[in-house]
Amino acid sequence: TTRSLRRCTHCKKTGHTVDFCWDLHPEKKGNKGRSSIGKTPVSEVPKSSGETLSISADQIRELRAYLGRIDVNQVETSNETKANHALAVVGDT
Repeated sequence: TTRSLRRCTHCKKTGHTVDFCWDLHPEKKGNKGRSSIGKTPVSEVPKSSGETLSISADQIRELRAYLGRIDVNQVETSNETKANHALAVVGDT
């Protein structure tokens, strides 16, 4: 395979390049060699600018009503999709 042809110039092991060498990039070890570029660890999420977001009682009622209409046994729609849609509905009001 292409992966087995790769050889790290740092540790001289095969299967990866120096860009993904765990000796040089231990932070990539948890990602099993996959790039973590663009993924901010939760511990490094920037602090809030002090701005607070609020939700009104009407928005909460609308969200509860919407969630009550969701068929939890519906196979073709994932729970993540449902949650994202519910949050989008709340954000639009």
